[in-house]
Amino acid sequence: MYLCLTVAYNVVSKGYPFLESLASALPVCEEFVIMDGGSNDGTLDLVEKISRINKKIKVVKDRWPSLGDIAAEIREFTNRAINRYSGRKGFLLYIQASEVIHEKSIEFLEELPEIFHYRYRVFFSIPFRLMIGPYYSLGDDFRGRIAYNLPYFKAVEDAFTLAIPSTAIIRDFFKFASDLLNPRKVLGNLVRGINSRYGYAYSFFTGPAYLPMPVFHYQGVMPEDFIVKYLSRAEKYGYRGGIENLRSAMNLVRNNECPNTKEIWERVVEAFIGFVVEDIKKAGHEKIYLEALARHGASERIRGEGRAFEISPEDNPRIMCELN
Repeated sequence: MYLCLTVAYNVVSKGYPFLESLASALPVCEEFVIMDGGSNDGTLDLVEKISRINKKIKVVKDRWPSLGDIAAEIREFTNRAINRYSGRKGFLLYIQASEVIHEKSIEFLEELPEIFHYRYRVFFSIPFRLMIGPYYSLGDDFRGRIAYNLPYFKAVEDAFTLAIPSTAIIRDFFKFASDLLNPRKVLGNLVRGINSRYGYAYSFFTGPAYLPMPVFHYQGVMPEDFIVKYLSRAEKYGYRGGIENLRSAMNLVRNNECPNTKEIWERVVEAFIGFVVEDIKKAGHEKIYLEALARHGASERIRGEGRAFEISPEDNPRIMCELN
């Protein structure tokens, strides 16, 4: 069982599948810590009510940082949460408020710490599927989210993954290589110890743990929430590619009593890809990206079992007409 950790700041208004995320992870959690950054959209009230019902859930409050950069703010806040529980014995499972673990992967996750003793592996990366809405996937990747709770693990970039500072790797290298009188043992430690111990998919020390189904990472499941968020980002960062598609999708949402959800998400996906391409253009890699996009079908529709959860209209009246 894991110490599970997530951070939250106004996630209800962002349209994330937050409750589904909590429910999907709870079976593998000995304790589930939710650190809230001062939400004022009902998120804090919601998690406090849930914590009174389920004693596994513990709510911690802290002040959300104001750094002028959303990625830096998420990283800073996540590391604050990690530091609160650093050194506590056992494995940590870090999951974001927009991510849902597929039920087929639960049993494997439960056994993972037993299969690999922490002396031989302290870090695992697991597969993720990146979703725009409930219908479209931008592809799969591996992210480091399971770690033996040692003090040197940190969230990096926008906290999409955990990582190990190079100083920690160097320290372990000298620890493993301490018995210089036994070269065979040194070689065995290097091969088995470092390469296996750090199962981080974005470093040389890679040892990913494959799951029956990936963890589903949702950019949002409610069209209007997603559109508002990305229109704001587009205006802030000066994006032009795709912004008309977003505005068109917003018009469909607001001017129809029961809009065609699939048509809206199609326009949103085109807008999102437009933003990504614009970033790639700035970096000078547009041709390579577009070729990869064509090969892998980045906007491929995901149906049926591809979804990690089904939304119940009884649970959320906002989506009644979307499901009809």
